[in-house]
Amino acid sequence: MTDAPSTSPAPRTGGRQLLMLGLVAVVAGLILLPGLGAGGLWSAGEIPILDRTLAELGESRAELSRSPWLPDALRTWCYAIWPRDFALRLPGACAGLGLVMLTLATARKLGWSSTWTTVAAGY
Repeated sequence: MTDAPSTSPAPRTGGRQLLMLGLVAVVAGLILLPGLGAGGLWSAGEIPILDRTLAELGESRAELSRSPWLPDALRTWCYAIWPRDFALRLPGACAGLGLVMLTLATARKLGWSSTWTTVAAGY
């Protein structure tokens, strides 16, 4: 009987999971981000968002609808940098990318196979 330490290699999971997470984030970004500026305002629901953003930047607006402060602050910040339609949608798109990456990371942490993880992240 020997007390020699085990020489089995340590499992390599961290680097591969980060690579997969990055790959899914890039693919989701390539799918989601190019269409953000297409077609002007997409719906009547974006008009109050634009009104609140322009009011925050100093334009006079009346009868503004109330909303949570954080999404409006992020939209205002993006619109101040890029005064185009896609800047209103960029914070929501980044949140969507974050949810895709969180889904992937959670599925891998639960031990799902690569196939099911990809299906979950792609859904």
